[in-house]
Amino acid sequence: MLFIDQPSGVGYSYGAKTETHVESSAAAFYEAIQLFYEAFPKYSQLPFHLFGESFAGRYIPIYADYIVQKNLEDPKRVIPIDSVGIGNGWINPLIQLKYSAQMACESNFEKCYASNNRQDCVAADNYCNVNVDGLFYLSGRNVYDVRQPSTVTTPPEDFIQLLDHPNLQKAIGVERMKYQECADKPYIAMMEAGEGMRNSAPHLSSLLNHGIRVLNYVGDADYLCNWYGNYALTADLNFNGSSQFNNQTLRPWVVQSKEVGQFQSTSLLTFLRIYEAGHEVPYYQPKTALVMFDKWISKKPLHVY
Repeated sequence: MLFIDQPSGVGYSYGAKTETHVESSAAAFYEAIQLFYEAFPKYSQLPFHLFGESFAGRYIPIYADYIVQKNLEDPKRVIPIDSVGIGNGWINPLIQLKYSAQMACESNFEKCYASNNRQDCVAADNYCNVNVDGLFYLSGRNVYDVRQPSTVTTPPEDFIQLLDHPNLQKAIGVERMKYQECADKPYIAMMEAGEGMRNSAPHLSSLLNHGIRVLNYVGDADYLCNWYGNYALTADLNFNGSSQFNNQTLRPWVVQSKEVGQFQSTSLLTFLRIYEAGHEVPYYQPKTALVMFDKWISKKPLHVY
């Protein structure tokens, strides 16, 4: 698996330009992968899997779909993309936010989706942050893990000290710099462009129609990208195999004789609810997450252990 920070200012990445739109940053992501393959050609034939969580639900479908289209245009520079994986992702706000409180602000989102206008999308974001999420914040509970108070940082951010260590950065070839986990500058730029309210679900449908496997996994204690909304948007995907997926129901996911979640799956699309996990599934359920990841990458059935 290849990890590349995007956009500029995120993680270890840097550059003169601060991206404001996800779609316009897809080309830079694609070229970064090609540069990696030029430097390390031995990896260029291995299956390529693109994983991420939270706002990755916005950009992973777009980046992956861009790769698929470029593969069709230029067979000499094919990136062998095999699958995408999204954890507690922000993918389709119109559907997902209905499940935050069965909320009444969907007309704002529909206006954003119809016009794709920056002003309309920012207005929708601001309205629902105040009238929906704002009410949840008053409860004093943690938006990433509803079982915890808002004062608890989940997960603890001690890993940032490791990523800032000069020995680690030297070992992985990073130019000495401070690691930016959730950098304000690119975040604000994206939100002010309306990216927080745009819909990436059509790109997932496109990936599925091109035979790219999609895993949507969700910790069920997360509020912001809750499992109800993620399940609903998965069932709403319009692709060649959608009827096959929706003719099924959620089934227990059992690992080592213990039910650890629920899943619904076809050969291309899998939705996975993971019990007792907040926004960052591997932190809360590391063993379960490892089983999920190993089975997905190895193309093994989830329900067989």
